[in-house]
Amino acid sequence: MYSMRMFSEFSRRVYFVALALMAFGVPCSLAQTNRGGISGNVTDSTGAVVPDASVTIVNEGTNETRKLKTNSKGSFIQENLEPVTYRVEVQATGFQTGIMDHVKVDTSSVSTANVVLQPGNVETKVEVTEKTPLVNTESGTLGQTISERMLTDTPLANRSVLDLAVTVPNVSGDVDTEDPQLGGGPPLPGYNLQANGGRAGSTNMLADGVSNTGVGLAREAVSFSPESVQEFTVQTNGFDAQYGKSGGGIISVTTKSGTNNFNGMAAVVHAQSGFERRSLHASDTKPSCEQPALESVQRAVRRTGAHSQAVQRP
Repeated sequence: MYSMRMFSEFSRRVYFVALALMAFGVPCSLAQTNRGGISGNVTDSTGAVVPDASVTIVNEGTNETRKLKTNSKGSFIQENLEPVTYRVEVQATGFQTGIMDHVKVDTSSVSTANVVLQPGNVETKVEVTEKTPLVNTESGTLGQTISERMLTDTPLANRSVLDLAVTVPNVSGDVDTEDPQLGGGPPLPGYNLQANGGRAGSTNMLADGVSNTGVGLAREAVSFSPESVQEFTVQTNGFDAQYGKSGGGIISVTTKSGTNNFNGMAAVVHAQSGFERRSLHASDTKPSCEQPALESVQRAVRRTGAHSQAVQRP
């Protein structure tokens, strides 16, 4: 009887310990995200720091606003920002308002926006022309961000953004396709990509901070067309501890979040069937040696706000 009571007490303690671990473990799992941030230092024209300055960060597409203050060292950092472009405004007593436009936040990275304030009336606004540093001093992660411009201007035969992953240094392998007619086998997009020397299937793929890696087979679970993607980042080394399940690299895709303007896209893709790979089950044992005429057309119509643009890709 005594032993049963002791066992019951032990089981109850184990239950509460397991419950506590689950409760504290949930925030850790939510830390994985595709969002980035902006950090910077606010100084005057002599190089002295400006503490307690008001910093306003505005999303240029939606006008969403974040407000914060500089600390005693004149520094600020705003995390949890969508990977788009922002306007940074800084105000302090006895200084003109400093403005830095088009500060780009990349996927899962922190951009730097240092602002130098000039003496004067706060009502006077001065545009800061200092460019965002090309070298990210906030992180030691090695990788590259594939921008929306590259996704738009580059012809992609598979209509998959992963086609551009192999342009990143230290990434190799076969991107593959979602279309079994093109690949000649089961669709395994992203499975054979090898980052930082990792084997096939060792790359962790994310979409908007959520796992996009297949459970049974480590392929891209959901494929994205270039028109739906804002950008994507390939990290090959030194990535943050928030990421796991990777033996080589991290591919993080950020889809377009929308703006205050109307946006739309239409696309037409056509390829000559004569250049498709022959099926393994083809009955013709003597295929024709005649070379078919090349015909490959990709057309697109993009609409942003009140403007329409026709794009024809070779």
